[in-house]
Amino acid sequence: MNIPCFENIPGIVLENKNFLVARKPHGIPTVPVTGSEKYSLLDFVSKSYPEVLEASPDTRKKDEGGVIHRLDNGTYGLVLIARNKKTAGFFINEQKSGRICKEYIAVTKKKGVNDIPEGFPTPAFYFLDKKDCPCSIQSRFRYYGKGRQAVRPVRLDEENRLIIKKTEKNIYTTDILSVDECCQKYLFRLRLVKGFRHQIRSHLAWCSYPIIGDELYGGEKSPFLELYAVSLNFRDPETERNIRCQLG
Repeated sequence: MNIPCFENIPGIVLENKNFLVARKPHGIPTVPVTGSEKYSLLDFVSKSYPEVLEASPDTRKKDEGGVIHRLDNGTYGLVLIARNKKTAGFFINEQKSGRICKEYIAVTKKKGVNDIPEGFPTPAFYFLDKKDCPCSIQSRFRYYGKGRQAVRPVRLDEENRLIIKKTEKNIYTTDILSVDECCQKYLFRLRLVKGFRHQIRSHLAWCSYPIIGDELYGGEKSPFLELYAVSLNFRDPETERNIRCQLG
């Protein structure tokens, strides 16, 4: 498994009359940040494809345009964007039904099971090595810390009703497809079909494998977050044929 070569500028990876797949670099938001002048991926795309700004269905925020899913500011990779409201509605329903699949590569450093950050369920989620793959991490989530900047997994067998009451009721799954070790780094290939904010970052920290550059979750300091959204699988809204778009 290799880390994809990347250009740290936005770009269009796939163009269709109804949708686009864009490449988001490290360090910029997917959509405009409220109260901020910070440049976003949507700003970049709308310069050449202004129709994406009007593609937001009435049930969603207008400033999200036709963006179907977001990536964290630090995450590099592929984002699906609709060019009209009909297509946006189709993809939103596909996403809710678990028919849009996203794959990621995360570069991590192993920590001791007693070194997971404060607030995580104990014991740490058990993951031994690549012989355990493929496997899955499942949890609910709750917001954590000042300003709810982070999230923490909630175990499915959690008996504390107060925690369950205050947390997200849905169950979220991170599939670990494979793990490679190189120079004391561990490269995880992961799959999501339904995601929660910071899901991969939080789940890997719970496994004692925080992502390099992810200091919020106990990761080693680095100039950027070593998390890459490398693949999207989805159906074409007109032909219903499967489309697989990849980086690298």
